[in-house]
Amino acid sequence: MTPLRAYSGRSLVFAFIGVAASFVGATLYTQYASARIDVAADSISSNAAPSIEHLTAMRGEVGRLLFLLGDYINTRAAGRPANGDAVDAAQARLNAELKTYFQVPAFPGEVAYWGTLQEVAAVLNGGVERVQAQTEAGLFPAARETFDNTVFPAASRLDAVVQPLVDLNARFGAQAAQEIKLVRRRTTVVGLLLDVLCTALAIIAALMVRHEVRRSAAQATERAHLAQERADEFEAFAARVAHDILSPLQAVNLAFEVALRHPDERAVTLEVLERGRRNVRRVRTIIDGLLEFARAGAKPEPGTSASAAEVLTEVQGLFRDEVAHGAIDFVIEPAPNRSVACSRGVLLSLVSNLVQNAIKYVSDSPVRRISTRVTEHGPMVLFEVEDTGPGLPVELPPASVFEPYVRGRGHRQPGLGLGLATVKKLAESHGGRVGVRSELGRGCTFWFELPRASPGLDDLADDRQVPVLPH
Repeated sequence: MTPLRAYSGRSLVFAFIGVAASFVGATLYTQYASARIDVAADSISSNAAPSIEHLTAMRGEVGRLLFLLGDYINTRAAGRPANGDAVDAAQARLNAELKTYFQVPAFPGEVAYWGTLQEVAAVLNGGVERVQAQTEAGLFPAARETFDNTVFPAASRLDAVVQPLVDLNARFGAQAAQEIKLVRRRTTVVGLLLDVLCTALAIIAALMVRHEVRRSAAQATERAHLAQERADEFEAFAARVAHDILSPLQAVNLAFEVALRHPDERAVTLEVLERGRRNVRRVRTIIDGLLEFARAGAKPEPGTSASAAEVLTEVQGLFRDEVAHGAIDFVIEPAPNRSVACSRGVLLSLVSNLVQNAIKYVSDSPVRRISTRVTEHGPMVLFEVEDTGPGLPVELPPASVFEPYVRGRGHRQPGLGLGLATVKKLAESHGGRVGVRSELGRGCTFWFELPRASPGLDDLADDRQVPVLPH
């Protein structure tokens, strides 16, 4: 071998080593990013959200306990019959919420409040029991004095201790959501840089091989092309997952921000926290379904099934706030309750993407209506989402809207053009099809069909129907 050929051979080896190192680096970084996202998501779903739920429930039970206890004293003092069962029940619920809260993992600095919380709860419980005993004995002035000087101050102090705990959990939850967003952005940048590096090294290697051995050059080019396709497929899957979870995570973050801005308005806090909890559950369901899909090698696991009725009901609940805010008439038409051969998370992702797409396009229409229906066609179950939006642009072929990153010219709605591509990918990988019927100026009907689950899985649901739920 001549020195020139030896040098070219070493350079070729180094080039391919660089390509391999780039892919290994991309894989390792992706695993690292996934682990950070999992930790942040678990922090929200298993710590911040349940802690806030139990703390706010405690505050509600304290107010209910004060009212019931005062009413109990007044009723007995007026000579009317009354018992303390309602007071005992409220006290039991308060203590149960306190006990459950202590079982949830704690954030840094949270445990420092627990001693005071337990101490105040003990004073409150003791005061309530003393008031009940004094009332039973007919010592009504003493019972009122204990209520005013012991029970009410203890309840106020408990509320003062609970508030910073709610704020602390909300703050950590918001930080976790921000962490997920930051990691995703960094992963995208690193992936693009590694793709550029891989492409450059592959071109250099192909040029050197072409000058040395044409057959080796062809083989190297084929391997590089195959590797690039795999990298593109991985990037597309990551983009689909990010598209599905970004919207509910943003809603969770917004819910916590609203809760922090209205710490003294209990009704507002409960409403936004419940909305955040629903979206966290939606994130977890979608991720579980997509991971099942990935582990199954783009095919559903044998025996997997999901109820159309349950998923449609959940979708209506998830989008209740959005359709109410947009004054949209959202209708689920009565339909046979059937099970389809896919996981609950996959079916939720399919329907949610079509409903979210419809909400975008009816927002500026004079008539804002979205109709969802389910019908049977032999061994297949057809899902349709009809909207009264503007319809597809004339220059946009219907089949092209299901391709990644395809959007109509002049489109002003936010998004990356991945929602419908996700629907097509999931439906086809589960043995189904997708399609759209459009009428310019009058709206679109997007549909997908999936195979029915094994007959034994939905025999019990044959006679039931999906109800039309209030919107």
